[in-house]
Amino acid sequence: MDIITDIIMDTIMDTTTVTTTDTITDTTTDTIMDTTMDTIMDTITDTIMDTTTVIIMVTIMVITIMATTTEGLTSSRRVSMTSMVFLDSTSVDKLLTSYWKLMFQHRLPERFLMPFIYLPR
Repeated sequence: MDIITDIIMDTIMDTTTVTTTDTITDTTTDTIMDTTMDTIMDTITDTIMDTTTVIIMVTIMVITIMATTTEGLTSSRRVSMTSMVFLDSTSVDKLLTSYWKLMFQHRLPERFLMPFIYLPR
């Protein structure tokens, strides 16, 4: 009888140990992978957003400077003040809204729209 009891107990212990170990390993691995992926995705998203915002700000400022110098606008002081607003803005929406207001206010040529719109010919 002792032999049968030993075999049953050994089987139960082995099964419980394997199941518990598998569960702990799976849970730990899943948690580590989820956390790592979340961190990586957040970092990539933040980097892309920061880079895009800087590119848009620089593009708008360059266009503003080009418009002031090449088109001979009479209200260059107003354009300069508008570019200062661009520097203070943190939202891409605000940047683009200010850009469009500048575009339509001064009736700049179509070529200044090109950084943001592709117009097929």
